[in-house]
Amino acid sequence: MLFYNKVWSLSFIYFLIPYCHLALAIDYQYHSLIGIFAALFIVSILGFFAGKTNYVFHLLLGNFINLILSYLIILLETKFVVAYDNSFLNISVLYSLFLIAQLISCFWGKLFRSEKKGLLK
Repeated sequence: MLFYNKVWSLSFIYFLIPYCHLALAIDYQYHSLIGIFAALFIVSILGFFAGKTNYVFHLLLGNFINLILSYLIILLETKFVVAYDNSFLNISVLYSLFLIAQLISCFWGKLFRSEKKGLLK
């Protein structure tokens, strides 16, 4: 069980990738919403399992690091940002959408964890 928890905590490395910028870049490239939906799916799964395994602190820390990283990318005006229209407002709105999805899935993860404990008693 300890090995499983350590491996699961490594999955939060996903938050070191600026997934807001990545979703916008994929959507710009393919002229669709594939990037946003894929990122919503991934962060929802991470939020669910963070709530279920009680790694909510890791989830919040990863989100904070990702937000700071996203704002730094905008300030540095790298080639990653120049390809599509990107601003603090776009990233903030998209990030809040991802955060809402994570909080909802974290709630469901905690709910399933508490039901499981109730069944075992």
